[in-house]
Amino acid sequence: MQLGVSRVEAGVDGRALYRKRPPKETLGWKSRRGRYPEWMLRTKTFPIVFVILVTACATRTDGPGPRTLRLNQKPYASAAAGLCRDPTREYGPHVYAEEYFSIVAASDQPLVRDAIAVGSMIIKEKYVGGHLEVTTTMTKLDARQEDTSWQYSMNNAKGQNITNTWRTQTGMECVDCHRKYQGRDYLSPVFWSYYQAALPPRDDTRKIK
Repeated sequence: MQLGVSRVEAGVDGRALYRKRPPKETLGWKSRRGRYPEWMLRTKTFPIVFVILVTACATRTDGPGPRTLRLNQKPYASAAAGLCRDPTREYGPHVYAEEYFSIVAASDQPLVRDAIAVGSMIIKEKYVGGHLEVTTTMTKLDARQEDTSWQYSMNNAKGQNITNTWRTQTGMECVDCHRKYQGRDYLSPVFWSYYQAALPPRDDTRKIK
């Protein structure tokens, strides 16, 4: 009998078919059977699934991730030629934009009705003619209601940051407009109305997920 052959089977044409034993230094099918599904062992998917499982375990986080809440399902109409727009584009006074507001809550803070938690980010998407023109963000830096409490940013439809371009062409800072809303934490009445409507009732103690 040949070395490494466990048994001999007669083939249809009379020739012997040999099935070799797995080398002792490697794991055979029997040693892994019972620990993994049969379909995984019999196909080439085993190494792929193994890599996916290892990657998932390595990237698992201990705490909850950021939570995004869309505040208005129907768009808010505003003048396209107004502020918070791409400074390289011009629109007439009768062209209107559709705006959507969202908030990305800080991962360790619940959304509450009367304040915005530090670390939260407010997003405004402005569409003109059905196409995204600009996205503005406000990130809460600290709990004080001061000009430096928020960080402002503006990106065009291509994702390019145009904050400095807007400042140069308008001669203004974002906070120049938001300063009149200082009593509302520098947030416009439009945002607060959508924010209040999107939260659960005051007697509902559930957190936004």
